[in-house]
This record gives sequence, structure tokens and C-alpha cells, in this order.
Amino acid sequence: MFPFSRVSERTARRLASVFLFASIGLGCWLAGTWIYINRLTLTLPMPEKPKLVEYRAPQSERVSPLLVQYRVDVPGRGEVFPALASAAATDYWPLAILTISNTASRAIVQVVHAEVPEWSRAFEQTVVVGPHATLALKINPYLLPNAFEDHEI
Repeated sequence: MFPFSRVSERTARRLASVFLFASIGLGCWLAGTWIYINRLTLTLPMPEKPKLVEYRAPQSERVSPLLVQYRVDVPGRGEVFPALASAAATDYWPLAILTISNTASRAIVQVVHAEVPEWSRAFEQTVVVGPHATLALKINPYLLPNAFEDHEI
């Protein structure tokens, strides 16, 4: 019996059975919804695998080296490596200016490599010079610490 309640035992059993069936029904509904949504997510169509595409670079004719001209200008009063302590930076930097002139009817790719042995790191840059074009490239290798300690020209 229920000492603090005015509900009869029969009504309490009915309520308990209603709550039991409601709980079982809601649990089944929740399980059915989860299964339905799970099947939806698992049966999504898989995207197609990407197709392999073969790329072949167009065969281009080589540009004759006779159609490419190079000119090196050394701004440091004609010296390759003047003393850094006695001259202004504008007198010696950039170390050199390389001018590439392409007189061919096709663009060219050039790899420029420059270095002052024992004084700088290697400088390397890839440039593309268009047809009938001229490109001026400043050569600025990274100087090593011992380059700043030398006071001779």
C-alpha cells in the first residue's frame, strides 16, 4: 500500500503498465529511427575514383644558343668584390647584373647559378625569358660572415 498517496493500488498498477509500455514503445521508436538513419548514411553512393590522366608536355623545338645573348655588368667600380668596409653599399651591391636577351621566337628557360667561392653561398634562380625579350637579373648571393671581415679590395 501507499501510505502517503490517495491513489489506489489498481490505479497505480495501471499507471505503471502505461509507463512501461510507453517506455518500451519509445525505446523501439528510438531504435527504429537509429537503424533507419544508419542505413541512410551507410548506403550513400560512393564517389567515383578519379580517372588517371596522362599529361604529355608538348614537344618543343630547342632554341639555338646562338639566339640567346648574355651580358654581365659588375657595379662595384668594375671589381668583383670590393672591400665592404671602405665603400658604400650602393657601390658594390648587387654583386652583378646579368642581362639575358632572347632573340628567338620561342620562350626559353634559364637556370642562373652564381657564387663567389669562399665568400658567399651559391645563388641559383630559374627564369623564363619570353620571345624577343630582355631580362635583367640582379645577382645577390648571400654573403658568409668572413666576407665582412676582409678590408682589402
